[in-house]
Amino acid sequence: MIDKLPKKECTGCGLCVDVCVHKAISLVAESKTGFLYPQIDNLKCTSCNRCEDLCPSLNILKVRRSKTLKAIAAVNNNIETRFESTSGGVFSLVAENFFASGDLVCGAVWNNKYEVIHFLTNNKSDLQRLRLSKYVQSDCSNVYQQVKKELKNGKRVLFVGCPCQVSAINNICSNYDNLFTIDLVCKGVPSPLFWRKYINHLEQIYGKKVISHRAKDKEYGWKRLGVRIDFEDGTAEYLPGSNDVFANLYSGNYFMRDSCYNCKFRGLERCGDISLGDCWGIDHIKPEMDDDCGTSLILINSEKGKKLYDEIRHECLTSEIDVLEANSSNSGISKDIPLNLSKREAFFDDLNNDDFSEVVNKYKIIDKSLKNKIKPYYHLFRTVIHVTRLRPRSLFQFFKYNFFSKHVKSSLKDCALLIPSTYCVFQLEKNAIIELHGSMIIGDARLVSSRRESRLLMKENSKIIVNKWCHISEGADIEIHKNGMWEMDEFYSNFDLEISCGELIKMNGIVGCGRKVTIRDYNGHIIAKKGFKIANPVRIDNHTWLCSGCSIMPGVHIQTGAIISANSYCASNVPPYTIISGKPAVIMGKEVRHKI
Repeated sequence: MIDKLPKKECTGCGLCVDVCVHKAISLVAESKTGFLYPQIDNLKCTSCNRCEDLCPSLNILKVRRSKTLKAIAAVNNNIETRFESTSGGVFSLVAENFFASGDLVCGAVWNNKYEVIHFLTNNKSDLQRLRLSKYVQSDCSNVYQQVKKELKNGKRVLFVGCPCQVSAINNICSNYDNLFTIDLVCKGVPSPLFWRKYINHLEQIYGKKVISHRAKDKEYGWKRLGVRIDFEDGTAEYLPGSNDVFANLYSGNYFMRDSCYNCKFRGLERCGDISLGDCWGIDHIKPEMDDDCGTSLILINSEKGKKLYDEIRHECLTSEIDVLEANSSNSGISKDIPLNLSKREAFFDDLNNDDFSEVVNKYKIIDKSLKNKIKPYYHLFRTVIHVTRLRPRSLFQFFKYNFFSKHVKSSLKDCALLIPSTYCVFQLEKNAIIELHGSMIIGDARLVSSRRESRLLMKENSKIIVNKWCHISEGADIEIHKNGMWEMDEFYSNFDLEISCGELIKMNGIVGCGRKVTIRDYNGHIIAKKGFKIANPVRIDNHTWLCSGCSIMPGVHIQTGAIISANSYCASNVPPYTIISGKPAVIMGKEVRHKI
C-alpha cells in the first residue's frame, strides 16, 4: 500500500488517490506545514497494491526519462502574451495549438478559494488561467483518470506540471502516443500554509482582498523578480522582489516540501517531452535574446518534444544554447536545494505560533557581506563622479548643500545626498527644505560638453521630499512656491522637466517622465470663475509614465499603471492601466501593460 512510502519521499502528486478504485485514499493537509499527504481508509482498502505499483517515488527506477537533446532560448513574438506570462510566453504558443485543433490542455489554475488545482480543458478562454507560475503546489488528485479517458477517446492532451506530476501521468498513461507532456523546471514547492498566511498578511496591510498574484511581473523588468498584486477593488500594487516577503523567504528554502530537498526527478534526464523554465543567464549567454521582458528556456527531451517545438518555432525568436551552460545557469534543473532541518522545523513552529510579521522579520534574508555593505557607497561614488564631472563648481555645490547648508537634510550613511551637475542654479529661500532619504540627482547631462542650465527655486517654507531616489536630467526648471511641497518615492525625468508646485505634487511609487514634461498644481494668476483654485494638488500613482511634451494640470489624479501620451494635455483624472492622448486628453486604451 501507499503507506510504504516514507513521508519525506512523498511528492504529493496525488496519483494514488486517483487510481484507487475503492476510494480508500484521500489527500489530507498536514496541520504544521499545509502540505497534502495520502491517508488510507482501512475500512475501504482491499490491499490491491495498485497505488503502490503506480507510485512514481516507489518505482523510481521504472520512471520514464529522456536525456535532454537540445536547449533553446525562446521569446514569443507577441509582446502582449509575454507580459501575461512568467517567462518568454512559450507555453501559450504550445497550448494555443492544442486548443486550435480541438484538443485539450491540463495545467494548474487558481480556484475560487485561491488554491491551486490541476484542470483539464478544451476551451481557449481558459488559457489566461493556465498561464503564469503558481508558487504553491497544485492538487492533481482528480485529473489523471480524466486525462486517460480523453486519451482513450483519441484526443490529444497536453499535460503540464512539475516533474513529479508529469512522472505520475506517464505511469498511468504510458502507452498513449497522443499524450504530450511539459515538465516545469522546479526549484521546489512552497508550503500552502505559508502561502495562505502570506496572502492574509497582504490583505491586512492593504485592507482589501487579493484576487491575483503575479511573480516575475514584467512591468518592473523580469530580472528584478517583481510582484504585481491585484485586488478586488481593481487596484494593484507593485513590489520589487527585494521588498516581497514571499520572494525573500522562498530564496531562504525554509518552507519547501520534504521531498523537494532530495528530489528524485531532477537532472538532465527529464520526465517531460519538453521542459520549460526561465532562461537565467541569457544576458551573458545570448545578450541579443534578452530585453528584460522574459526569456524561456526550452529543453527538448524526446521526438514528441521536437514535434511540439517545430510547431511553434516560427512564432517566436529562438536561439540554440549549450545544454550544460543552460543547466549551470538554472539551478532548478539539476541541483537540490540545501536543507537545514533544525532551522526548517523552527520556522514551521514559529509560523504556527507567532505573528506572521514576527516570523518574516526573524527569517528574512539580509546580505551582511562586506561586498553588500560597500556596494551602495561604490555606486554613490561613481554617480558623483559622473554627474559632477569632478568640476570645481559642481563639487563646491555638492559639499556646500550636503554638509554645510541648513536647507538640505542629507545623510552620507544612507547614501542620501544632493548631487548637482556643473550648470545647476539654486535659490533656496527662508525655511525651504530638501529632505533626502535617497539621493537626488539634478542636471545630469549626457554630453560631457553640455552647458544646459538646470534651475531650482524654492520659496519660503517650501519643501521637497525624496523617499527613495530622484534623477532629473539637464534643462529642468523647478519652482516650489511658498508653502508648496513636492514629494516623491522613485522619480526619473529626461531633459527639460518643468515643475510648478504651489500646494502639493505627490508621486507614489515609480514615476517616469520623457522630454519636456510639464507638471503643475499652480495656476499663477486668479481667474474670475466659481470654484477656481489658484493651487490644486496633483497626485501621480505608481508605475506611471508621462511621455514627451505632455502637460499635467492642477487637480489631476493619475492612477496606477497609466500612460500619458506625447504632447497630451491632461486636465482630468486618469483611471488605472489606461493610455490617454490628445488635447484635451481622452482614453485611447484600457488594461495597458508596460515596462518602466
